[in-house]
Amino acid sequence: MRQVVEEPGIAAEIETQSRSSAGSLVMLQQYKEWADRIAFEAVMSIPEEEAMKTRLTTFKNMVHTLNHVHVIDDIPAPPHQTEARLHAAEYDRHTLKH
Repeated sequence: MRQVVEEPGIAAEIETQSRSSAGSLVMLQQYKEWADRIAFEAVMSIPEEEAMKTRLTTFKNMVHTLNHVHVIDDIPAPPHQTEARLHAAEYDRHTLKH
């Protein structure tokens, strides 16, 4: 939608967009895909030993951290937030054992 705002002696054109919930979700998904691509490309561009190097983080190295992001994205949205936390906690326990 475009609006023209008249100010004394100055006409300013202001473009506004109304975003539906679906439009916002699409925008967030596109941002997520972009951010993931940047992160994965960055890790893929460094030597494997650097990507797998043990670090003082929850998932121990860069590859396991990106794996966590990927797996959590694949968990279907459960009806209750508590259930999502249980899924994530179970996955994290399994990942940290390996």
